[in-house]
Amino acid sequence: MDLEQRLKEYLVVGPGRACVEAPGVQELLRVVRGRVVHGRTAADLERAGFRRELEDEARRYLDEESESNFSHLMLSPEDKVELFERLMCSMFGLGPLEELLQQPDLTEIMVNGPSHVFVEQGNRITRATDSKDRPIRFVDEQELRYVIDKIVAPINKKVDDAEPIVDARLPDGARVGVVLHPVPGAAGDAPGITKRRRMTHGRGCREHKER
Repeated sequence: MDLEQRLKEYLVVGPGRACVEAPGVQELLRVVRGRVVHGRTAADLERAGFRRELEDEARRYLDEESESNFSHLMLSPEDKVELFERLMCSMFGLGPLEELLQQPDLTEIMVNGPSHVFVEQGNRITRATDSKDRPIRFVDEQELRYVIDKIVAPINKKVDDAEPIVDARLPDGARVGVVLHPVPGAAGDAPGITKRRRMTHGRGCREHKER
């Protein structure tokens, strides 16, 4: 069984995509996101009244890091806006999967680690890309784990070493599968997830953009 067949069988989603494809940008995202979420769980990020504080922190840390440790990137104001939106989708939505979830013609999303995201469209499986034809990927495995926690939260599930595999139907009708440890023979060594229609976008990220 090849990788695409194995991913399709397990319906797996794992960590995502870079907002600006340039050397050092992924590390900048990791650093800023790490500062914001340090010591906080996915549940903490959903607490009422906590959102504005996190948004302010993300903006402040992004400015600080881009003007000091990552000044060599010479980010434009437009770059910073894109990175900020990416951070918001990571913390309040489903990160790099948000853009895919808004495409009604996709029947399945499969992830095998932070850098391997696939989609099924018209019975054809391809690597996932964004609207600018850039590969979709997670910032790191930590972001993937946050997304996994958000996906299984509505069914009161927790994916950990005690329960490393979850296969269930979500309230919106979508079928989701999570494999915490790598599927034998698959590429990479990070968690994976698959989500099959019916799919809906992450509400948190959309709400942020509509504010």
